[in-house]
Amino acid sequence: MVYEAMQMESADAIGWLDTGNSLFRSGKLEEALRCFDKALEIDPTLVSAWSNKGVVLAKMGRFENALQCYDRALKIDPNHVRAWTNKGVALARLGKFEAALKCYDRALRIKPDHAVALSEKGALLFELRKVKDAVRCFDKALKIDPTDVTTWGYKISSLVLLGRSDDATKCLDEALKINPESEELQKIRKLLLPRSSFEGG
Repeated sequence: MVYEAMQMESADAIGWLDTGNSLFRSGKLEEALRCFDKALEIDPTLVSAWSNKGVVLAKMGRFENALQCYDRALKIDPNHVRAWTNKGVALARLGKFEAALKCYDRALRIKPDHAVALSEKGALLFELRKVKDAVRCFDKALKIDPTDVTTWGYKISSLVLLGRSDDATKCLDEALKINPESEELQKIRKLLLPRSSFEGG
């Protein structure tokens, strides 16, 4: 009976977690936060609820509170890749760049092919003007997930900064073959191509 009750409580917690995830995707942050809190009342060891609660708080700009959630998640599961990645994002937003890079590296030691961790690390390196290192991260990330428009944008911008305009244009062409409807890539295209290319268009 005790085991069955625990199973029911766990199922309820997962239900609240799933509802919170749906609300978050709909942009209803306060409601999502309440669902994650409810899930954690039922099961305080639910790692995904702690991690996702942190994501909501970070979206609200409450980065310190988000970090507390990620730390709770990592205390339960030290190998939770998303929590390490999300913690890195929060630390970067707070200007704690070295600590953020350590979080991304920790995530990538656990899962070397984690595209989001690679992309976020690359984005931070780009902001720190470590552009060559950033490009290496973007290359790895895009091999894993070639549909990530934001990563393509960062890679193209990096190549331009490195003075590799031809490579940037080739990269853009490749990105547009994969993501032809992307408005973000179309904007980059207009910035990259000379005005003469659009004459008569």
